[in-house]
Amino acid sequence: MILTLKKGGLLLETRQHQSYLELKKDVGEEFARKALLYNLKFLKNNVRATARAMKRSPHTVYLTIRKEIKGNLRDSSHKPKSKHPRYIEEEKEEMIIRYRKKTKLGKRRLRYYIFQKQGSNIPESTIGRVIKRAGLERKKRKRVKRDRGLTFL
Repeated sequence: MILTLKKGGLLLETRQHQSYLELKKDVGEEFARKALLYNLKFLKNNVRATARAMKRSPHTVYLTIRKEIKGNLRDSSHKPKSKHPRYIEEEKEEMIIRYRKKTKLGKRRLRYYIFQKQGSNIPESTIGRVIKRAGLERKKRKRVKRDRGLTFL
């Protein structure tokens, strides 16, 4: 059986035995989902039989049905819906940098200092990241290995 669907003015044909993944790669996700829904109707709304015919799991068929109900068969965006969890406001970041320059305290003591002055409880790790990003971290000392003059035989 051959399925013919329109995609942007073009007539596309597919074989019924072609898998969903092959269709998705060849002609796009929207056409593949339309073919899956067509097979679902052809197989009298039998989800498992449709999944078997398209070489996909029933979960994929159910996801496609949900997409059809929403009215958009295209892939949705994978962009995060919220800001980055490690995001810190600019005012707080500037405050941390200001207090760091003023006091020269490390992240642990700076956290306590800010809590006493401002009353804001900022995690120590966040303060450390802000200090590092601003380039205000202390330089690590290089250890010089000394020759002790001892030799073992």
